[in-house]
Amino acid sequence: MRILLFCGESKLAPLLARQLVIRAPFYHVTSVVAAAAQRKSIINATENGPGTCKLLVNTLKNITSEEDARNIVAKAKAEWVVWISGKRKDYANERDIFERFIRASASLHHVNTFLLISSIYSRRCPAPWWNEAALKGNKSALHDENAVELTMDECVTAMARTHRFRFRGIVLRTGELTNKKGGKVALGKTEPIGSVSKKDVAEIAAYLLDNAVTSAWLDLLEGDEKIVDALLKVVREPVDCIEGEDVDSIMKKYISNSIKRVKEMEKSLMDKLKKPTEMEKPPMDKLKKPTEMEKRPTNEPKKPGEREKRPKKKPNTSRPRRAKKKPTPSRVKRLKKRPKPSRTKLKSEKTD
Repeated sequence: MRILLFCGESKLAPLLARQLVIRAPFYHVTSVVAAAAQRKSIINATENGPGTCKLLVNTLKNITSEEDARNIVAKAKAEWVVWISGKRKDYANERDIFERFIRASASLHHVNTFLLISSIYSRRCPAPWWNEAALKGNKSALHDENAVELTMDECVTAMARTHRFRFRGIVLRTGELTNKKGGKVALGKTEPIGSVSKKDVAEIAAYLLDNAVTSAWLDLLEGDEKIVDALLKVVREPVDCIEGEDVDSIMKKYISNSIKRVKEMEKSLMDKLKKPTEMEKPPMDKLKKPTEMEKRPTNEPKKPGEREKRPKKKPNTSRPRRAKKKPTPSRVKRLKKRPKPSRTKLKSEKTD
């Protein structure tokens, strides 16, 4: 099983890579980091596991199109793709790059799961199970980062519902990450204020990838349930925390965006076909020169007895002319032995 892990420079990435590598020897993780100096933590975390982990140094700033993103995912031959969103300066750029990768992953047939680790604070509408105190706290916590994460969550949902028969999109929405030991969590429909251990997030994320969990939003905080019990409850009774959001408007938004993108691609292809490149243009020396009849205007009548002057055909000097073979002595003997045709006149030709 091949897993492509983005944002490997985050503090959560080594823990998640460790959880995946220790599961089985056929788990192969490719972690994407922004700089070569950031790979020590992941190497140290995954060195003793039965699985393997290799690093790919790429800042992702050169990903300007969906085709660039598709090349990276296809080269890794990934079946699962994981993206860890976090506190970054350039929110808008991260959102655009993420959309290119989620669309590229959904278009590739060997990718069947996309897991996004996002924030529990990102919502457009309050959840039906929230109380008033939690709602006030959630409003005070919203900022630009959560607005970007919300668009990323919605994009995963739209892609998962568009390709629902072969592609699942799971959004694990966590509270504030801490370095505590953890061990007990609340998974599913929770309050929007709280924290959770990074170790618990990594363990639950690895379990969600490895088991038959359907496409959904799952909120995660510290709680009273053991991790195994909380995960089994989600598997047996599927929960989707997108309840309360306008799913129809999300689908319309991303479907219209995809239609626009297809039209733009068609337009660019047509422009390329209409405008031949310099390599496609024939050289001026090999262009056929027009004859005198072609130069004459169509309305001008021909002169009586005038014929079109056609250029003389040049002899083909590229291949030498094959010389006739002389008959062999045996053939000469056979020709001499042949009887000569009789020159007797027919009866009708005989004269009286």
